[in-house]
Amino acid sequence: MLKTPGIFIQLWLYDKMIYQKSKFKTKYDFVPLWAPKCLKEITKLKKMGCYKEKEQNGNEIKVKTDKLVVDEILDLWRTVGLIEKVGRRDRFFHKIVCDYLPAHEDKKESLFVEWGFGSSNYPKEVREAIDEYRKNFKLLHKPIKHTHARIEENRKKDMDKFFVQQRNKFRRNIIEIQNKTQMNFVEDFKVLEEIDLKELKEMHDQAERKYDNWLSMQNEIVRMQNETNIVLVEDINRLDQISYSDLVGLYEVCESTYYWWEEEKRKEAKEEQRIKREEEKRLEQEKKKKAIEKEKMEKTKEKLISRIKQMRSEKDLTYSVGVNDLYKSDLSTVRRIYQETIGDYEYHKQLSLF
Repeated sequence: MLKTPGIFIQLWLYDKMIYQKSKFKTKYDFVPLWAPKCLKEITKLKKMGCYKEKEQNGNEIKVKTDKLVVDEILDLWRTVGLIEKVGRRDRFFHKIVCDYLPAHEDKKESLFVEWGFGSSNYPKEVREAIDEYRKNFKLLHKPIKHTHARIEENRKKDMDKFFVQQRNKFRRNIIEIQNKTQMNFVEDFKVLEEIDLKELKEMHDQAERKYDNWLSMQNEIVRMQNETNIVLVEDINRLDQISYSDLVGLYEVCESTYYWWEEEKRKEAKEEQRIKREEEKRLEQEKKKKAIEKEKMEKTKEKLISRIKQMRSEKDLTYSVGVNDLYKSDLSTVRRIYQETIGDYEYHKQLSLF
């Protein structure tokens, strides 16, 4: 049914589904083979154009060729001894017995075996070679040993190796922290080898916390000295050479000095805020005072202009400065015009008496 040689399809699918699968860990006591996955891989290969179907009477064969190819290959693998059927779902589910095909020592016999796997039409001597190969197959390969016990044994070995690495890491870190901080966790380092893992972990966590605290105190001292510009420590670069206990005492002294500096800064800021509030209050009062004075001046100017208009209308007085210009003028100018208008008004009043 295929134009492409069957041996190519067999080899490709064998490489995908069986070769070196014993390395995989599964939930079963064996390495499983799922037939629908084989069909999926064959279908993918067909879509890639890696093989074509034969034609019948000028048309492609209208059968599920992919499924038939997979069934034929699975039957071949079962016959050879690579796989076995498993359970009631044996149509789909198989057990991989061996994940490789051993080569025959004789080149001629190997050629016959290859020939037999690739075609169903072969002479008697080839058929005999195939039968002999299948009979001795179990003697030529090493079956897969893939059980839960082996997986558990490997897991236990990995865990034991991990615990040893953890113990070495904890001891190494404790010794390093003790040397850096000059803290006395243990007087004799050999004691660390006799402590169980749980107690060693607790000691390691305590040492890590102390070490983090030791580093944080150094950083805080540097920060406080930089902020205050006060020489809290003469040689700031040698803080990492001070023991933990001495560093605690130095940190307390620096902290008390820093708190005093902060208190002084707060007092200064408070005084600045008080002065600022008083200045704002004074400016606000001046602003209100100016507004009141301006309002009084506007009212006075209104009264004077009103009187000027009245006197002009009574005696028919004319001036170069009009009423609209008076509104735009300042109060002193309006007062001067007002005095001049009074003088002219009195003069015309005396003339009217004669």
